[in-house]
Amino acid sequence: MRGADTGSVAGRDGMPTIPPLLDPSLLSPASLLAMLRFEPVGSGERLGCEVLVARAWPRGAAAGTAEVSFEFEFDAEHGTVLRRARFEDGRCVQMPEALSACFDGPIDPDRFEFDAPFGGQGGVVP
Repeated sequence: MRGADTGSVAGRDGMPTIPPLLDPSLLSPASLLAMLRFEPVGSGERLGCEVLVARAWPRGAAAGTAEVSFEFEFDAEHGTVLRRARFEDGRCVQMPEALSACFDGPIDPDRFEFDAPFGGQGGVVP
C-alpha cells in the first residue's frame, strides 16, 4: 500500500534495467504522444476500472505495416496506463500490466518526513 522506496536497477550484465511498470512512458503517458500514433479500438474493464483501449504505431509508419506496434489500456478517469502489450511482427513479446490500482487513497503523513542521511537532522519538508 505504501509503495517501494528502495531497489536496484542493475541487470545481470551490470547495465541498468527498469522493471516494466516503472518504465517512464508507463508513469508519464503523455510522453508517448510524441513517439506514437494512436487509434482508439474500444473500451473495457481492468481491476474494476473502466479502460480505453488503443493501438499504436511509431510515428511515420502506416497502421498495420510497422514491425513494432502496441496495444494500451488507459484508465478512463486518470489516464494511467494499466496494460501495455508490445508486438513485433504481429507476435506479442511483452505485456506488463498492473496487478492492482488505488487512486485517491490516503497517504501516510510519514511519507513526507525528511530522513537525513548519515544521522543528520530530519524534519517535515515544507
